[in-house]
Amino acid sequence: MNVHLQRAHLLLEQERYELAENELRMALAEESSNAYAHTLLACCLRNQERFDDATEEAKLAISTDPLSAHGYHELALIMRDRNRLQEARAAIQEALKLEPWEAGHFAVQSAIEAKAGQWQLCLEAAERGLEQDPDSVMCTNLRSMALMTLGRRGEASDAATSALQRTPNNPVAHANEGWRQLYLRQPEKAMQHFQEALRLDPTSQYAQSGIIEAMKTRNIVYRWLFAFLLWTNRFSPRVQMMLALGLLFGQRALVSLLQMVPALSPFAPVIAIGYVLFVWVTWSGSALFDLVLLLSPFGRLALPPVRKLKATLIGGCVGLSIVSLVAFTFQSGSDVFVFRYIMAMLFLGMTFPLITLFEQKRGIRKTVALIWCAGLFLMISTVNVREFIQPYRIRALIAQALTDDQRAAVEKVQPERSRWVDLDLPKVLGNEKKIIDLEAQLSEDISQLISANQTLGIYCVYGIVLSTWGGSLLALIPQKR
Repeated sequence: MNVHLQRAHLLLEQERYELAENELRMALAEESSNAYAHTLLACCLRNQERFDDATEEAKLAISTDPLSAHGYHELALIMRDRNRLQEARAAIQEALKLEPWEAGHFAVQSAIEAKAGQWQLCLEAAERGLEQDPDSVMCTNLRSMALMTLGRRGEASDAATSALQRTPNNPVAHANEGWRQLYLRQPEKAMQHFQEALRLDPTSQYAQSGIIEAMKTRNIVYRWLFAFLLWTNRFSPRVQMMLALGLLFGQRALVSLLQMVPALSPFAPVIAIGYVLFVWVTWSGSALFDLVLLLSPFGRLALPPVRKLKATLIGGCVGLSIVSLVAFTFQSGSDVFVFRYIMAMLFLGMTFPLITLFEQKRGIRKTVALIWCAGLFLMISTVNVREFIQPYRIRALIAQALTDDQRAAVEKVQPERSRWVDLDLPKVLGNEKKIIDLEAQLSEDISQLISANQTLGIYCVYGIVLSTWGGSLLALIPQKR
């Protein structure tokens, strides 16, 4: 084997991808038609997330040696990481045609289906790989992961135990056991396995996310939410969307039915509010408990910077909602303007576009989501500020329309200006035509003032609803890289 290829192999095992790339380029300078060197270079570039270059190298490997499965195998991994799952499936099928006995190809096929959320197909591919090689670590771990997600706990327990016994120093096996313990609501045992996985591989994102969830599931409220999220994760993204649509239309149908029966109609708002809270907690609960972790020193260290920022922003929205509600509750004369409470709650709704924003990778989706979030937050803030100062604007409007004598007469009847909006001016100042016309004009001006802000508020509501369903649809369409 070329000396540069030998060095590249060693560097790849040490995950020193830039140095391995240099060695492989030198190997290709000596022998440009070496398909295996192109395949290894594609692997280096993939691990550096230079996907365009990695794809080109994998295709060069295939064109150089079309009868070698290595190029197709690596191309499948690249396409999986780029969320181009159909192309990934096509590539790994070509590898399996050339080497149907190779367990590693079945492992990649299983990993692709796991990325797509097709857990039954993931399980089937892993089991076919184990038929070829019962000692395949990757197939064993993927099978364990699929069994856990599908809720087959007994089989998952056997698979996880077997994997740990055969490969006690494998970080994925420990991480899988950690997730299994989380399924069983045993966060302390899960923490031990995640810590061991991170000791063996400090870069394992699978174990890092697991240890964060283990810390959060110590809270009994989040434990039930996490159990629900694990249950929904069993289904494919399309089924999850159908479930959400079913809950939405089922809730609407039930509310409509209750409203038709006078004795049950008081329960309709409770169900509607309950559904909204259910959706909000499902979407935002994980990020809110990330915020709780920020209060503990170890949790602060465990959370990556992006999740810290996400939790802080969502916590800020919750805080702004509380501040707005308190401000409107204690504001004098606020009982006239019921709409303002909905506006305060829209800060809670900002969690939907924020979560959608943080789920996007770099690119046009991220840019659009960022602009959407910034614009929607500005609109909601504007509506809340205008709604808060609206009573003062109305009082000033009435005061400016009155003469000094009329103002003195009104103040004598109603000294508190906050109640002026409820005054019957003809009753206080007389039934003269100019007083009646003045009251009519003031009523029109006040209605326009209120209507303008309510219209902007309705646009905000539409924006939140679109964010919710837009984010759900984006989850069905993987972002290609």
